Amino acid sequence: MPSSPPALSAGAILGLKVILVDLLVSSLWFGVQGVVTIIAIYVLLSRGQSNLFGNRFLVGITLILFCTSTCSLTLTICDYMNRLGNFGHATPGPPIVSKADIILMVFQRLSYFISDSIVVWRAWMLWTRNIYVKILLVVCLLGTITASFIQGALSVTQQARQAGGVPTGSGLLSLMFSIPFLFTNVTSTTLIAAKIWEYRRNIMKHLSDSKTSVFNILLILLESSLLYSIFWILALLVEFNYIIPPIGLSAIMGSLPFVTAIYPVTIVILVTLDKNDYGSTIQATNTAMHFNQPASTTSGSTLTF
Repeated sequence: MPSSPPALSAGAILGLKVILVDLLVSSLWFGVQGVVTIIAIYVLLSRGQSNLFGNRFLVGITLILFCTSTCSLTLTICDYMNRLGNFGHATPGPPIVSKADIILMVFQRLSYFISDSIVVWRAWMLWTRNIYVKILLVVCLLGTITASFIQGALSVTQQARQAGGVPTGSGLLSLMFSIPFLFTNVTSTTLIAAKIWEYRRNIMKHLSDSKTSVFNILLILLESSLLYSIFWILALLVEFNYIIPPIGLSAIMGSLPFVTAIYPVTIVILVTLDKNDYGSTIQATNTAMHFNQPASTTSGSTLTF
């Protein structure tokens, strides 16, 4: 009579739950990104005839983000399949596990950099005439590039020293190089909030409607930026493994690569819609304000999309 298989330990059951949550969350966000990507491509190609080259470039960026997410999900599934193949064994997994994790880190860092670049571009377009804001945004982007390379190198080095598995956190050192990502998003959010305040002060009081379509889109940008920054704060807390339970940690880390790809694509959609429908109106309003108000009351920046 064959003997029954040994019962799984509590740690093994928890590990299976973590894998299941990670795959479910990643698959859900991947589906959302697929829908957002299709919408972005349609909007860019159908409504961007005035700037065909720029919109095709944004289509390329959108497809690159989707491809990086596809590779990330594929490598994650392959990684877990290799781990489950060696589940319950004392011997470490084959070398491809470590290689898949390293490639996964590279794709994720590429997605983070592209996402932050689009976020910086959004703030840059809102403050086209303010040199100090431009310098600040360039510094933020350079910090993001530096942090991406250094954090990626640290992660690869740590991964190479392990038998397998992605490290969930590496303490203060990894946290230090993750802060520039959050700082870039907080800076962009603050600049969007400042532009909304300036818009309400200088433009909306001259309009009959209490809220315009441009204001609503700016408000959506601000709210999404706040949510995105909060998500990055949660991701930074992952560096301290004892703060968030393993299942919650798995859900956050499974969402992060896809949220960072969905957010900038959403910005591209909003910018394209706003530029086609309301851009000429807001530029005309700004022009009228320059003639009707003294120079001291204007801030020197215009709402260009």
